[in-house]
Amino acid sequence: MSKLDTKQRNIEKNLQSQKESLYSVCYQVETIGARVAHMEGAQAERECSAELVERENRLKDVCARHAARVALLERHSAKLHDDMRRLARDLETKNAENIKLQSRLRSAMLNVEGGDKDLQASRDAWRRLRVEEALLRLRVAHAARAVAGLDDTAFTLDKQRLQLDAAMNERLVEISARRDMFSVQKRALFEDCGKLRCEIREREQRIEQLKKRYEIFIGSLGKDESGQQLSVTFFKIKFAAERAELRTRGAALDADIGRREKDVSALEATLRVVHAAHQHFMHHISPLAADTPEIEELNGLMKQYYELRDELKLQNSRIAELEQLVNDMSSRLTILSDKNKQLTARQVESESDLDSARERVARQESRLQNAHDVVNHNARRAKKLVEGVDDWRIFQMAIWVRDYAESATNALQSLSDVCAGSPEHRSRLGALLSSTDLQRHLSRHQRRLHAFIQRLISDAKQAAPYKEITIDAEDTVFSTSSESIHSGVSIASGYTRHLATFRRSLASKVQESALIDDIPEQARRSTVSLRVVTLGIEESARMIRPSITQSKKSLR
Repeated sequence: MSKLDTKQRNIEKNLQSQKESLYSVCYQVETIGARVAHMEGAQAERECSAELVERENRLKDVCARHAARVALLERHSAKLHDDMRRLARDLETKNAENIKLQSRLRSAMLNVEGGDKDLQASRDAWRRLRVEEALLRLRVAHAARAVAGLDDTAFTLDKQRLQLDAAMNERLVEISARRDMFSVQKRALFEDCGKLRCEIREREQRIEQLKKRYEIFIGSLGKDESGQQLSVTFFKIKFAAERAELRTRGAALDADIGRREKDVSALEATLRVVHAAHQHFMHHISPLAADTPEIEELNGLMKQYYELRDELKLQNSRIAELEQLVNDMSSRLTILSDKNKQLTARQVESESDLDSARERVARQESRLQNAHDVVNHNARRAKKLVEGVDDWRIFQMAIWVRDYAESATNALQSLSDVCAGSPEHRSRLGALLSSTDLQRHLSRHQRRLHAFIQRLISDAKQAAPYKEITIDAEDTVFSTSSESIHSGVSIASGYTRHLATFRRSLASKVQESALIDDIPEQARRSTVSLRVVTLGIEESARMIRPSITQSKKSLR
């Protein structure tokens, strides 16, 4: 491209110099014509002499020579214009080829990126296949050992234990292999996510660049004479006017070209005549002998020309290969630099995430340690404040009772939330609570739970004041005092089995085996009802309440 530009500039300079010389010749012709006219006017006034006639003829000859020189310069100018047009067409073709090669380069780069992605997917599939193959080998080995171990003899406990250990070990190996496969898939997915994020960021940056370029282009258009912002429409109109002007100029140039073509056809006819004369002259010239020095020199020069041409072709091919290699290496370097930047950004993000996670873990550990210290301190204070083993057990049972009361409150709150959207179920829940007399199982100090149950019952009555709801006592877990006395419900029945389970769980928590030992005695006395158990719980709560109040005061 640079050579074409320099050649075009040289041609333009030559054309400008020839135009200047043409202008000077035209000026000389005009001045000479003016002089001739002046001389003719002077000659008309006086008699014509021989000297004036000779001078006039000499000036006419000079004018003819200048006219021939002007015609020659015009022909040279036309040739230069043709060369410029030809060079412009060549430049356009080269630009089109350059655009095509750039598009091919971009498509090749996209194909390379697609190939890299396909290669990564193939590697992941190959790794998964290897893991599956290892699993199949483990299964085949396990099946082979199982088939080899089959025999008519009975398995002993030791053999069965060894087989179970072997099966568990194989299962652990399979689990570890699956875990490795999943970790590989996870890493591949993370890499794909990182690539997609980078591509999205590149597309966003490209969009922002195009927007800014468009804004800069609109701002660079300037303003017209009236002070308004110029737009693309204004330039379209302006370019259309310029095209119309160029068409008129082109029509004039086409007419000029037609005249020049006539001159060229005349020159071609002259050249054909000259060529025919030259051929006639060359036909009658005797050819040189093959052993003359001129022919030998010509053959040597031809041989040297062909050798140099082959060497030039070889050098051009080597240069093309080296250029292709340089382009490939530059593209690979660009890809590697992009990947390095992506990995560096990911490393920085991972390090920041790791630091934040370490800080969170340290804060959680400090909080957990503080909580353990507070719990241990409160436990030591509680042991110091409570005297005796029985008081400490009573204190623990009071804590358990408080926890169960909180659980009961949460359960009733959940039931209330569930039945909030259905008035029928809410009224049924209130009727169930009122018919089972659930408040008799609560102690007097559980005032919040009493108030909550009373509110549920009152809300159910307000929701369905005119509708009677009958609840079958056999469908409920709790029974009223009138039904529990002499009802024959024992520990073995379905209603009191929940109580036995509660006693066992409570005995394991408070470390009281007497609660479990009393279960058979309670089963033998089948006439004991749930009310007796409830009264016993309330009596124990009354015994525990003063100690709980005293311990709370001491803790405060």
